[in-house]
Amino acid sequence: MRDVMKQPPRILHVLPDLSVGGGQQVVLRYATGIKRDCFENLVCYFVPQRDLLPEFESAGILTLFLDHRSFWSWPQVLRRLIHFIRDQGVDLIHIQGTPLDRIYGELAAWRCGIPVVRTLHGVRAEKRLISGLGKFRPRALGVKLRVHIQHWFEGFLERRTISRFTAVSEAVRDSWLPYLHAHNLPVNKLEVIYNGVPLAAKESFGTPTEAQTLRHELGLIDSFPTLINVGRLVSGKGQERLLHMMKAVLPHRPNGRLLLVGDGPERASLERLSQELQLDHRVLFLGQRLDVRNLIRISDLFVFPSTYPYEGLSLVVLEAMAESKPVVTFRLPIFQKLTCSTDGIHFLDEWTVDALADAVKELTSDEAHLRHLGQEARRTVEAHFSLNTAVRRMERLYTSVLSPAAIRNGCDMR
Repeated sequence: MRDVMKQPPRILHVLPDLSVGGGQQVVLRYATGIKRDCFENLVCYFVPQRDLLPEFESAGILTLFLDHRSFWSWPQVLRRLIHFIRDQGVDLIHIQGTPLDRIYGELAAWRCGIPVVRTLHGVRAEKRLISGLGKFRPRALGVKLRVHIQHWFEGFLERRTISRFTAVSEAVRDSWLPYLHAHNLPVNKLEVIYNGVPLAAKESFGTPTEAQTLRHELGLIDSFPTLINVGRLVSGKGQERLLHMMKAVLPHRPNGRLLLVGDGPERASLERLSQELQLDHRVLFLGQRLDVRNLIRISDLFVFPSTYPYEGLSLVVLEAMAESKPVVTFRLPIFQKLTCSTDGIHFLDEWTVDALADAVKELTSDEAHLRHLGQEARRTVEAHFSLNTAVRRMERLYTSVLSPAAIRNGCDMR
């Protein structure tokens, strides 16, 4: 048991797993960037995917794995989580909003009487509760009752545990306002804190030899343009559009390459499509990588083909911009903060493969203009999305939520 009179307040970040995902990356950056003399960060997770475990451990962050094997394991997992919270003297729980971290985090917080901060990453899907029971059908009746019970239970827990919501963009915030009203949660509990990305020195790759080595390993020595997309290979992310786009671009840019970084259930079908389109070695499926920033640095243009209406503010788009890479994307609600090409993003109002291909051909026809757009992208991140700004805002939010007794060391949050 720690000496609570001498130690800073402890924040427990509850995650589903430690895979290389956006929410996990955000937590890792907050946990390593927050002032250590003001807050101490801990992490627990439930699914044995541990790609980022070495990163958390090297940052000196205590991690706890609670094995959620099935629905029937939840009482034991919850008991262990409550014991951990009490043993470690946790003062606040921060959840990211997946089903696992929500149910465990909120139940444990309710039982232990400590506040919760929840981050909203994506635009909320419109869900309508079934208002009537209609014609009696036993199975349909069960579904309707379950929906109503789930809705009531969500509101019950959140009214008793959530002290503050944070949204990663204005579009995400606006989409969640009806949810707060429906659950009688005050709107002033919701605050926008943009995802922040680290701003390394512009010449931070290491040595030119290291960059050349990575290009050589991937067969990119003579390629231009090198396009890159990073994300899960799942339906809705749009990587199949990129393959058709490359088919249209290659006659005009025969040395072009496309790097697809990430994995997921659609990988096999995307690889088959690549073969059918005879893209051969022009498209590289790189799978999960821990050197994403270096891959972005040796690329020329980031392409974001998603038309998924519930996207959050993509962390990897901001990472590409921080590395002075321009972005081509469809104009989604999540980019409300970014409005024009002077932000380093080339927006497409027509959501088609042809529009993507035409944009890539246009932008890569003038390398000087491409570099200028990249510089604009970097300036946009410096102005609005720096990690330091995001971390300082999160520190102030934690301070506002915690009781004066929990803030024992008088840290300056300015």
